[in-house]
Amino acid sequence: MAHAIFNNRFYSLRQPAWHGLGTIGQEEQTATEIFNTMSPYIVTLEPVFTKVNNLKLELPNKVITRHPIPDDNAYRSFGIVGPEYTIVDPLRTCEIYDEATQRPVETLGVLGQGESLFITTKLPSFQVTSDKRGAGLGMGADEVDSYLLLHNPYGDGAVQVRVTPVRVVCQNTLIAAKAASTESFRIIHDKNIEERMAGWMTGIVERAIAKSQGLADAFNMMASIDIDDEQANDVLGRIYIDPKKPSYVPDQSVMERREKAYEASVNWNKEWKERVMEDWQGAGMGMDSPIMQGTVWGLYNAVVEIEDYRPTPKWAEESRGYNSLFGDRAQRKESAYAELLQFSVENV
Repeated sequence: MAHAIFNNRFYSLRQPAWHGLGTIGQEEQTATEIFNTMSPYIVTLEPVFTKVNNLKLELPNKVITRHPIPDDNAYRSFGIVGPEYTIVDPLRTCEIYDEATQRPVETLGVLGQGESLFITTKLPSFQVTSDKRGAGLGMGADEVDSYLLLHNPYGDGAVQVRVTPVRVVCQNTLIAAKAASTESFRIIHDKNIEERMAGWMTGIVERAIAKSQGLADAFNMMASIDIDDEQANDVLGRIYIDPKKPSYVPDQSVMERREKAYEASVNWNKEWKERVMEDWQGAGMGMDSPIMQGTVWGLYNAVVEIEDYRPTPKWAEESRGYNSLFGDRAQRKESAYAELLQFSVENV
């Protein structure tokens, strides 16, 4: 499964992850130190061959290849790339991260069969408050931890660094819009890639802290804005978007399948919009705080809680954490942030 933890290659500092996999560290370590304890693996570029009229020909393209390791004794391909493509292997990625951040690692994980690596480091925490609800006086203020997250996929997208806040009381992972939280490094895959990546990472902690403060300002605005049930349902309709009705086709069996798929999507959206409203109206974790009741901040957290913790099929359970950070759950949380921040700006 491409988005599952790769054979227990997950590290967390002092606190176990929800999936129960990997190692819990008690002492602060660097990314390089952690990676080297995980039965480290090598990713290289290897030649691509084809056969024409019994002639074996080498093509200019290369294949991204993970070499065999004790717990997966096979070569694994992560895709074919052009002749100028150059990679930064996992160990070197960790070294560049350590050089740039000069901070201990909070979590480090490898996904799939080694085709994706992520690292997080803790940033300064902040409070979400609302003077109009007394939270600015310490009544109901929300503690939010903030993390710098690096995600390096091989052969599938750019290296990204994202600021990821987590609401302490319920561990909701507050994914915000990419423009407010993320920097992407679009790699030019040539011989200078390591130098450019290291240069881009220079000062990343300071830039991440600045983005974290920007998110704190946005969250504080959300906490100061009231929203009623009708307005909340209207916003949720733009987050959980129903598909268009299927167009008519003369084949009855095809039409019936399309209509059933449409109805299933509409019913799924309806169920989870109702669950969000229930959480927001008091069923959710920490929703008894004055700063959450009837506010945009409370509604945003209700969406996040549903997306982080709603049930998933057993076969997809290991990918739930990935989807909460990068996949469809994260996209819905981004949409909630954008819609509710816009509502807040319009109703200040």
